Amino acid sequence: MADLDPVTKSLPNDSCTLAEARLLFDEVINDYLTSAKYLASDATIVRCKRFELVVSKIQSGRQTMLTKHENVAVTDLVSIPIDERVSYISSS
Repeated sequence: MADLDPVTKSLPNDSCTLAEARLLFDEVINDYLTSAKYLASDATIVRCKRFELVVSKIQSGRQTMLTKHENVAVTDLVSIPIDERVSYISSS
């Protein structure tokens, strides 16, 4: 389990993005195949699978790979200024 130390130390970090967390989870899945049930991008615990996928693509610089539907889904996120997004998220 010492192999998981870098993961458990990185995740609580405020600067860890969803894309970075996805990479960390994928590494854990490669090392511990049974963890896929809990950590895979399509695991039951992931409530908005498409949202996670789209945000991960954007954060990792792969926004040109977004499908037409994914672009439409994130249009509202892109058009809201960052300070308003933070206020909106905090009030939810």
